[in-house]
Amino acid sequence: MKELDAEELRGTLSCWLDARLADATLAGGEILVMQRGERLCHLVRGVADAKSGQVLEPNAMFRLASMTKPVTGLAALVAVRKGYFSLHDEVRRHLPQFGEMDVAVIRDGRVVRDHKARSELKIWQMLCHVNGILAETEVGTRLMAAAPHSAFGSIAGMLDYAASQPLAFDPGERTAYTGYASFDAIARIIEEKSGVAYSEFLQREIFDPLGIRDITFHPTPGQWRRMVTMHDRLAAGRLVAVDMPDGSIFEGFDPDYECAGAGLAGCLEDYAKIAQLLCNGGSLDGVEIVQSGLFGELAKTRVPDGVPGRSPNDSWGLGVRVKVHADWLPVGAFGWSGAYGTHFWVDPANRIVALLMRNMRWHDTHGAGRMGEEFEQNVMRCAR
Repeated sequence: MKELDAEELRGTLSCWLDARLADATLAGGEILVMQRGERLCHLVRGVADAKSGQVLEPNAMFRLASMTKPVTGLAALVAVRKGYFSLHDEVRRHLPQFGEMDVAVIRDGRVVRDHKARSELKIWQMLCHVNGILAETEVGTRLMAAAPHSAFGSIAGMLDYAASQPLAFDPGERTAYTGYASFDAIARIIEEKSGVAYSEFLQREIFDPLGIRDITFHPTPGQWRRMVTMHDRLAAGRLVAVDMPDGSIFEGFDPDYECAGAGLAGCLEDYAKIAQLLCNGGSLDGVEIVQSGLFGELAKTRVPDGVPGRSPNDSWGLGVRVKVHADWLPVGAFGWSGAYGTHFWVDPANRIVALLMRNMRWHDTHGAGRMGEEFEQNVMRCAR
């Protein structure tokens, strides 16, 4: 087992954050690195609002974007534990509108329905980007661009639109990122089985037992006052504040839309509880959210080598990226990022948990992008 050098870690990450502030790829950021539950490095740098110069504080709220997805993956396992569904159930058993889906192709510059899907959608496929529902391919991107405003108003609105559209590919035959609808399908089944809103289910089954108060779809006025301003980086390297629609957590979605793939906001300290629970295998401080045998399904490799669209070193679990071939992270490490630059991973073998919080529209590849990779690399350079 590798050990992190706390002094080296603090020095390395401090220099790195200062460099990112200097080149305006970061307005403000908060970092936490733990090993075996011990806090080795907690840093807060920069501003919460570049326009006013308001300093970033440790209890700041961040738009988590796709770091919502691991929470939904965890919620799905809670639902399995409760008997709501099996991961191998056909989705149409619970949501009939997703039965006998068509698959589309681009023909003569248009999206056209080409054939009936060769297999039915499964629950597990909805959580690991192999379902083709409004996926980030040419077909899926065009379909998403044509979505009506009502699709972004509620879980039901998104699912109504998604079920009416063809798939971008046959389920399981390739992988491409699915931002919202497939995760909303899991949330909707949970709502129907539990009889409560998805947010209430998360609060009751995950957040309350873990003592989490600052992760939410619906921030209070006090939480909104702590929300970090969204920023962007202009071509000349100048930071600017970005106006977000009032009350919206993600991309102007309706405030009532509890988007299960991108809709949460939260603070680092509370998300660290989730990350530590994931590293522990489903429990935290004596509270078991998912029993250890079932928890293994979360980071199980779902997309094998050779599937078109998969990256060489990473596969997908249930809402998480899973390292299947070592680079700077070891095999078995897992986590995910958000479109606004948030990023986390856990390394169960070395008992490491690491989180980076920021809110920035600018990125060099996607979400956390190169900054997320640099964060991982800088942490692991301090492991011996």
